[in-house]
Amino acid sequence: MIGSITLLIVKSDEKTGLYRESLQVLDRYAHLHNFDKKTTKRLRNQLKLDFDNRDVSDEQVLHFFPAGIRRKILRRLYLPTLLETSLMRGTR
Repeated sequence: MIGSITLLIVKSDEKTGLYRESLQVLDRYAHLHNFDKKTTKRLRNQLKLDFDNRDVSDEQVLHFFPAGIRRKILRRLYLPTLLETSLMRGTR
């Protein structure tokens, strides 16, 4: 049990370290190119969103299930959005 807890802590620490490094690189990049604070903040927010959602992707969850179930779930998640795009509008 202690080994499992240690592994979780180490993995979390690696993720946090990678996030911090990415923020530092982003800050240097923004400074180098004279981004305003609003743009830099938006980039930082996007980076945080990416890191927060990195562990939970459709592929990671759905690869356990048969193709038919995966299709149904993906259709339910993404079909309404796809049908609203200009390319797919009016199709079924």
